[in-house]
Amino acid sequence: SYVDLPNGETYLVHLTSRPFVPELRCTLGRETAIQKMTWTNDGWLRMADGSNLAKLEVEEPDLPDAPMPEIPGHDDFDGGAIGNWYYSPRQMPTTFANVTERLGWLRIRGEESLASLNRTSLIARKLTSVYATVTTKMEFEPEVYQHSAGLTIYYDNMNNIFLRKYYSQTLGGSAISIVRLENGEKTEMLDTRVAVEDKPIYFRLNIEGRRTWFEWGYDGENWTKIGPDFDTTTFSDEYCKYGEFTGTMVGIAVTDAALHEKTADFDFFDYEADETKPVD
Repeated sequence: SYVDLPNGETYLVHLTSRPFVPELRCTLGRETAIQKMTWTNDGWLRMADGSNLAKLEVEEPDLPDAPMPEIPGHDDFDGGAIGNWYYSPRQMPTTFANVTERLGWLRIRGEESLASLNRTSLIARKLTSVYATVTTKMEFEPEVYQHSAGLTIYYDNMNNIFLRKYYSQTLGGSAISIVRLENGEKTEMLDTRVAVEDKPIYFRLNIEGRRTWFEWGYDGENWTKIGPDFDTTTFSDEYCKYGEFTGTMVGIAVTDAALHEKTADFDFFDYEADETKPVD
């Protein structure tokens, strides 16, 4: 798509991707780029510099700045409404989440598992860089094994990793562990299982290029790694058998596979991304 500006300049926006090389896996999905263009005397649209290759950096138009509201990196859920920058598959977040029942917290009512193609209680942001840190603080007291809540990196219902707090029948109480769904194959990583107390807990997701890993703690300052390093490149259409072109998401989710009633409360959702680093 292109636009002719009031000052006579022309710009074109187009789809692009930034793949990991050599696998050519596009973890960030389809993205939008912009190019400066010009019209030839005989009515053809051409690159402004006369070449035919898209540019990584483009001259800004000679127009006054038009500031737009920025999506906050840190959301403490004090705004009175769920931010419109969050995604939820197949239903509006307001059908299962709110910031009114407990002021300053996001309350999410659990529904089906992250593998579901029906009603999933997931609130997520699009990953904008493969160098990012995602942190949340949660209060949740699971009562039966169908209850779980936590932090996820999510590509689609067949490809996601979930650091969750849940009720462990083996331990007879609350625990945390990682569940991975990889091209539809579910792995409950029981070697990551840790008994935890029913008090506020912090979860963190770290993405450092090709390496992705989880951490947890009780105070938001001291962190313990849980589980192995995961390969960031596997979150891509090129790896996932059921590619959706959406790119990778990061978010918080709650499951109540029994009654769809159990809730979890989240004090904040913090997303810090370094968008200056290239994919390599």
